[in-house]
Amino acid sequence: MKETTKAVFDELFVCYPSLLNEKDNIMDAFNALLETYGARGKVLVCGNGGSAADAEHLCGELLKSFKKRREIPSSIAALLEQRAAARQAKDWALSDKLRDEIAAQGWLVKDSKEGQTCTKK
Repeated sequence: MKETTKAVFDELFVCYPSLLNEKDNIMDAFNALLETYGARGKVLVCGNGGSAADAEHLCGELLKSFKKRREIPSSIAALLEQRAAARQAKDWALSDKLRDEIAAQGWLVKDSKEGQTCTKK
């Protein structure tokens, strides 16, 4: 575990000493998330009622906190470059076709005024 991560957990347990009883479970959960993310896996959460709100909150915390971005494979990057050129040439049919090819490989393309972004589904 990185020293910065260890420092965050140390501070957590100092600020909330009641969590010390669950320290092993918290660390196991953290390690499971870390291993899953490192293996390019998915973390699925769900709930009903109040636990659905908790699940949504957990997802929000995870999404805002991850600093490491998944690297885009070179094959997808090449398609993105072709798509950007097609959009610049206003070849919307080719742009849509390339977006569909990228989506079929498990990546989501979004367009904005600043350009396109691509994230793993």
